[in-house]
Amino acid sequence: MKTGSKPYVDVIRLRIRLLWLLVVAMIAYVAVVVLLGGGDSRVMNDSAETMYRVIYFGGLVYVGWRIYANKKLLKDRLLRKEQLQKEMDEHRRWVYDKSGGLFADAMLFLLLVTTCTTALFHMAAYAVSLALLLAALALKGGLYLYYNR
Repeated sequence: MKTGSKPYVDVIRLRIRLLWLLVVAMIAYVAVVVLLGGGDSRVMNDSAETMYRVIYFGGLVYVGWRIYANKKLLKDRLLRKEQLQKEMDEHRRWVYDKSGGLFADAMLFLLLVTTCTTALFHMAAYAVSLALLLAALALKGGLYLYYNR
């Protein structure tokens, strides 16, 4: 099972390493926020506090789940083969590319980080960032549904 020039097992191992790196970066992010004095309850409103928790802790849970799923793929050859077929499906790849592809995913990630950070420091910037995040999610989801029909 190969994707491009790398065996699929190596691709999965690389994903696991990158996900662990993301966990470390998320923990470092919290340390930096604490050092900068972010998250002051006198500055944050309830919406910002809730959104910060949803984005940050939801992100940690999601990354942990992806690590678990990828480790499970390493152990089970049949699951790995099914996953590779799913990832190589031309229709799925076409719909993903048409709905924004890697660029849209990177923008959504940056908007998540921006929304999370602004929720801790500045409420006006948080409102704008949240609006942009929701608009980007709606656009990505709408395009995905449109091209997937």
